[in-house]
Amino acid sequence: MTSADAVNVLRGGHIAKGTHGVSGWRYRAQTRRMNVEFSFRFPENTGTAEPDELVIETAWRNNP
Repeated sequence: MTSADAVNVLRGGHIAKGTHGVSGWRYRAQTRRMNVEFSFRFPENTGTAEPDELVIETAWRNNP
C-alpha cells in the first residue's frame, strides 16, 4: 500500500467504532479492498508523535 491508498481509505471508507488500547483509542477505516487502523496522539500520551497527530498503526489489503 502507498500513503495515497491509506488516505483514500480514510476519506472514503467506513470508520468503525473505536476501541480502547494501551496508547489510547484506535479506529479502523475499511473499504472492500483495504483496511487502515489509526489512532490520535494527545499531549498526555507518550510517544514519538506530535500532539493531536493522526498515526497509522497498521494497514493491509484484503485478499480478492
